[in-house]
Amino acid sequence: MLFMFYAAPFDISNNPRLAGQYIVNLMLNTSFGLLSFGSILLVVISLLIGMLLAFLWFPFALVIEKIKES
Repeated sequence: MLFMFYAAPFDISNNPRLAGQYIVNLMLNTSFGLLSFGSILLVVISLLIGMLLAFLWFPFALVIEKIKES
């Protein structure tokens, strides 16, 4: 990802929490970061919706099969 190449204003090699905080701040403060953050969020949400729909559709598919058999 592009935001990894930005120079951090402090040494983040020995403090992973600071590194994470810096990356999140960068993502929310730059337009590119906002776009990447939004696209990641969109992918996660669409995957969740897809799994939910598949999970909900399964019982209906079983009911339809039972109706077809009778």
